[in-house]
Amino acid sequence: GVLRFFATDGALLVNCGVSKHTLMILDEGSPRDGGVLEHIYERHRERIQAAAARKHGKRQIEKDGTIVVHPKDLSN
Repeated sequence: GVLRFFATDGALLVNCGVSKHTLMILDEGSPRDGGVLEHIYERHRERIQAAAARKHGKRQIEKDGTIVVHPKDLSN
């Protein structure tokens, strides 16, 4: 699954997401129930958004036009 968020590029709204697997890797050991993934996202938001921005700059998009951050994207 993917946790969705939006970013902007000037006036353009960019549909982004981070895989739930990536969130679990970022915060190993946390429970996975109810809004926990959203809290993990908030704790790592800058890093996730920076990875999404890099992918956007390289035009690395999914078939549906979404930019999705995966674990490998955070190592760059």
